[in-house]
Amino acid sequence: MFPRSPPIEAARRYRDRIKAAIPSGDKFEPLMTCYLTDSTLPSEVEQGFLQGVFTACKLYPANATTNSSHGVSDINKIYPILSVMEKIGMPLLIHGEVTASDIDIFDREARFIDNVMAPVRKQFPALKLFLNISPPKKRHSMS
Repeated sequence: MFPRSPPIEAARRYRDRIKAAIPSGDKFEPLMTCYLTDSTLPSEVEQGFLQGVFTACKLYPANATTNSSHGVSDINKIYPILSVMEKIGMPLLIHGEVTASDIDIFDREARFIDNVMAPVRKQFPALKLFLNISPPKKRHSMS
């Protein structure tokens, strides 16, 4: 994981280093993701995807998990990126939890779905979303 959204060339070089370490004959193919931050540029996301460097973008809410201090502080800040991703068919991989101190730690995932995902789904209905953390009851209600 990069601490900031990497430039396309940096991601390409990193992917090449991974490939160089793969044993001959192994069919492993590294898939690079773009770590979203408040300052990630929509044009970089689009170009990285269209050039085949980025497979998806990864959304970590800021300070929600290990190494997420540079993550997104407010989902509204990346709406222009989500619009581009929806248009080009680029998947969004989501670590789903809120970090507000007034929300019980056991309710953070459910509140993320209610407070963040519901509005995103309404605003970007064709955006490909993959939520990697969610309570089972809420996960089924999003179908």
